[in-house]
Amino acid sequence: MSLFSKDGGDGARSTETRVKLRRRAILAVADRDAPGVVALQRAYVLSQIFDARLFVVHALPNGAQPLVEHEDAVRSAVVEWAAATAKVALAPQDVEVDVGHPARAVERAARAVGAELIVVGAPHTLDEDGSAGSEDRLANTIADLAGSLSRGLLVAHPPRTRCELVAATDLRDARFPVVKTAAQLADALSARVTVVHNLEQDGPVLSLALETVAGRLQVLERLASELDGVRGGHVSTTRTTAEAIADVARSRDADIAVVGIRRGHGRTLLSLLGRTRCSVLAIPLAMNAAADG
Repeated sequence: MSLFSKDGGDGARSTETRVKLRRRAILAVADRDAPGVVALQRAYVLSQIFDARLFVVHALPNGAQPLVEHEDAVRSAVVEWAAATAKVALAPQDVEVDVGHPARAVERAARAVGAELIVVGAPHTLDEDGSAGSEDRLANTIADLAGSLSRGLLVAHPPRTRCELVAATDLRDARFPVVKTAAQLADALSARVTVVHNLEQDGPVLSLALETVAGRLQVLERLASELDGVRGGHVSTTRTTAEAIADVARSRDADIAVVGIRRGHGRTLLSLLGRTRCSVLAIPLAMNAAADG
């Protein structure tokens, strides 16, 4: 079972092939707070499912007290916190400690450990348009990470009772990277996927040609027949794609929404997070692909 690449993964590898490759890595962002607990627990479960090594990054802001603190002491504190609050056992060597800009610290750690997925807890102060106070460190970190996304980014809420997934696509990329990634994840989680396609428009719904809607539905139905785990499609005509995804996620009581993100579109992810309380997995798309893949 593959993890999440910008092309939607490479499919399952044989055992013989896998042993020749380095072990996959997942990086959890742990700030020793409530979102950090959720991120670490989610990352731990995924590391077990995908046989990946779990790493943690703890970023200290400039000027944090105490101004001088030994790196080994910080690692020990993170290890103790993880065991006590998240019930996850970490080795000190699996904890990356950095100082300064949080997003850059996370990106440095991800490169250092070769992480294919970053897991961060969801902020709780977002408005529906994705706006948050300038002092919301976590929301700003997520926006910065999504704005220069080069690997999978899971913004995690606590898991839902039912493991349902929603995947968004604009149907422009014939490889369907977002839908294929969602199908891979659904297979690993024994879940089902509903595919969402939104026809953004400001006028009345009746202005849309019925044949256009029918044609998009046929594409989604074909995807459902070709990919295991995809149970069907939903064509929406809401004002924004974030609204469409959130509506379907609520109706399905979805655990995870899977979306594609272009570089520079971090606020798109925050807008979705402000409208739903399910986790959101963002995967990077090529510059010429649409933001919802």
